[in-house]
Amino acid sequence: MAVPYHTHTFEIPTATPQDMAARASNDKAVTPSVLGTAATADRSEFATAEQGKKADSAVQPETLGTLARKDKVVLTEIETSGAPSNTTFLSGNGWQTLTGGGDMTVAIYDPSAKRTDAFDMGNMKEASNAKIMTADERAKIANLDDHYLSKSGGTVNGDLTVKNSAETTFVQFPPGTIYPMLRLGYTAENENYSDLAFVGESLNIHVHKFGDVAKFYTNGTTYFANEINIQGKTYFQSDGNITGQTWINGNLASHIESRCVAYQNDCVKDSRVVGWADVAIQVGTVTNMPSGYVITTILKEDNGRSRMGGRQPQLFITNRGWFPLGTW
Repeated sequence: MAVPYHTHTFEIPTATPQDMAARASNDKAVTPSVLGTAATADRSEFATAEQGKKADSAVQPETLGTLARKDKVVLTEIETSGAPSNTTFLSGNGWQTLTGGGDMTVAIYDPSAKRTDAFDMGNMKEASNAKIMTADERAKIANLDDHYLSKSGGTVNGDLTVKNSAETTFVQFPPGTIYPMLRLGYTAENENYSDLAFVGESLNIHVHKFGDVAKFYTNGTTYFANEINIQGKTYFQSDGNITGQTWINGNLASHIESRCVAYQNDCVKDSRVVGWADVAIQVGTVTNMPSGYVITTILKEDNGRSRMGGRQPQLFITNRGWFPLGTW
């Protein structure tokens, strides 16, 4: 580059881009074409010396790899030990496989043993929209009897209504139960109680002091172990006899005997067989004698048909006269 000075011209060599890459020199002039856009930029657009130092120590994307230029991470692109799968999790030691019978490992997820007091009521706080327990629930718990009913059994104090899913009020024993039994009136002395039990083909009522007092069989037979008392007026005794307030001389057998003795002279005085009935027997039909008649003869005719004859027994009863045993 020529620089005129009065009558002299000074020649100053122009620096090339290669010269600038090596470093600027006082022996060569620097033109805007060599500096590029830096020659025409505002000073505020240039980095300071401090900023340059930070840039020298900054981590470049190329150093971090492809993950530095993505907004989503693919598990397979993470370079670490192990491999991702549905049975592993990522930790500081790489992909780890869960051990044990469950899907969580205490040593990994709960190293500080927070489980020991995680549900301690003292660590919980209620809010207006997050109640630990409602007032209704507290009232129900407060009304619970100390003799709670557990799955293995217990004592119920007060009335009990058992309902199944169909809302019917009956107690059903599980199917296949051997001799299902319902015990009533149990006492601590183990004396005054009774059982309602299904035994084989019968429903038994068992009283501890007396044994089976009644058995109801599936064929309709009913068995009672002792006498039957009907309102204190009629008694069916275990020997088969019957007693009651309306009988004379105690039981029914004695009552019948006493009635026979008392009226033996005023009942039947005489008897006879009188009258005659002749009835033709129709072929292919059932033929009966008239009521009160008994068959005394049967005749088979030459034409193959038959006839039967009968007579009527009668009794003589005082104040009534002759009385047939049946009516015509």
